[in-house]
Amino acid sequence: MKSATPPSLAFFIAGPLLLALFTGCSKESGDAMVVEKEYIAAGEELGTPTPAPATSAAEQSATAAASPPESAETVEYATAKPLAEDEIAIGNYVMKKNVRGTSKDPRAHPGLEQWRINVQMVAGGRSFMVQAKQAQYERLKVGDRVKVRYRKGKYTDTVWSAEIVD
Repeated sequence: MKSATPPSLAFFIAGPLLLALFTGCSKESGDAMVVEKEYIAAGEELGTPTPAPATSAAEQSATAAASPPESAETVEYATAKPLAEDEIAIGNYVMKKNVRGTSKDPRAHPGLEQWRINVQMVAGGRSFMVQAKQAQYERLKVGDRVKVRYRKGKYTDTVWSAEIVD
């Protein structure tokens, strides 16, 4: 009787590759209008975080025993608070107005400057952000028409990556 041979390595490499190819993203392109330009300075190096002091299992159980169990009546829900006069909301971030675009901006990456251009597609009206090169950022002005190439999720219509075609 012939024994079954294990699947080859090529099967394990080609299978997921083909699956990703047919179910991933679709490439699209089209004309867009520059809506907004934004420069974000490189963020500050944060360094290595220090670990928090470990608490013993006895301390954790004592803390849990001291706090009363939450019932349906005692649960508090987080609610959105109104913005202060010196705060702005950009995307999912709330920040002080004077921090926007600086190295203290919460969207800043350590050691990486960003030149962001928000575009709106002429056909369909979809708008999204494009990470541009510095030369493109300096050349383009609000209201310019550009050619954009982007990857869009087949099922969610989420724009995963985009670039301005020169």
